[in-house]
Amino acid sequence: MNLLKMIFFLVIYIHCFACFWWYLIREDKVWLLPKYQSQADLYALYYDSVQTQYLTSLYVAVQMLNGVDQQPRDSFQTIIAAFGIFFGAVINANIFGELTVIMASLDKQEKEFQVRLTQNNTAMINLRLPHGIQQNVRDAMVMQEKTFHS
Repeated sequence: MNLLKMIFFLVIYIHCFACFWWYLIREDKVWLLPKYQSQADLYALYYDSVQTQYLTSLYVAVQMLNGVDQQPRDSFQTIIAAFGIFFGAVINANIFGELTVIMASLDKQEKEFQVRLTQNNTAMINLRLPHGIQQNVRDAMVMQEKTFHS
């Protein structure tokens, strides 16, 4: 559930930042995406379709999330780009932190299972159960654990 919530907020952040970036740059039309710098019309982005404009803004938002400079043209664009990159770093740190918690939780569950399995093995040895029965009990525990956590 946490993973879905994290993905949802990431998509919302990227969408909102993409829309905000487009709102910021469309007024003065001085910012250039590097791919447009090789074209005859440097400002073709501002006259393209709405889909192209949105996808370009989305692309820029994802790049800023990953810390890529977008070559802002004025002070205000520089400030907004800096905030975008900063919040991208915060989001990346949050994602890695959440993944660490998830992995630690999985490791903890595995260790708890290993402790239970060791205790059962010790009890079966002390009871001098036949090896076939011991193996059946171990197999049942492993199956139960796989069923419980899948």
